Amino acid sequence: MAAPVRANLPDRVWAVLLTVLGLAVLAVAGVIIIELWRLSSGVLARTGLFSFVLESELGVVRDLYGALPFIYGTLITSCVALLLALPVSVGLALFLTEMAPPGVRAAISFPIALLAGIPSVVCGLWGLFVLVPLLRGQVEPWLASTLGFLPFFRGPPIGLGYLAAGVILAIMILPTITSIAIEVLRTVPLSLREAALALGATRWEAI
Repeated sequence: MAAPVRANLPDRVWAVLLTVLGLAVLAVAGVIIIELWRLSSGVLARTGLFSFVLESELGVVRDLYGALPFIYGTLITSCVALLLALPVSVGLALFLTEMAPPGVRAAISFPIALLAGIPSVVCGLWGLFVLVPLLRGQVEPWLASTLGFLPFFRGPPIGLGYLAAGVILAIMILPTITSIAIEVLRTVPLSLREAALALGATRWEAI
């Protein structure tokens, strides 16, 4: 009886260690939330939560703390990033799982995995020094002349704006969405695809 217990001891120690580490992550997140709430409680007590979220003016000297522009900018940037990254990511996942030869699949999968490891600071610097001048000089004037009747594309070509932030964020989330889409497509049973083809569906219809 002593041998099985001794053999299971490393597994038990490892399980306890992983549990402690997982609880430590939750504890750190809880401490961050509590500390943020404690430091912002004075402002929230003076302005109120709804005023903090819905007001657009920000001025520390005048004791104004409106977060609406930041919330609006985050939502717009996220929507632009999803509109740009989602079709490309799903298309890449379909190509890699359904149509790409093994050599092409390996050649494309490696840069995608490498892109996921690029720090966000590097992406931001690339966007500031490379993407912003390109948008200001080429893309935004063309969008203003072509789609200027829409309010999103009006105004002078500045370069620094929602479009640049959305493109950078799209590049950053593209590897993650592609990996998730590939794993989801791989979970589809082969029998379902064969059944669709047997019923007369084309390859694209089966996909």
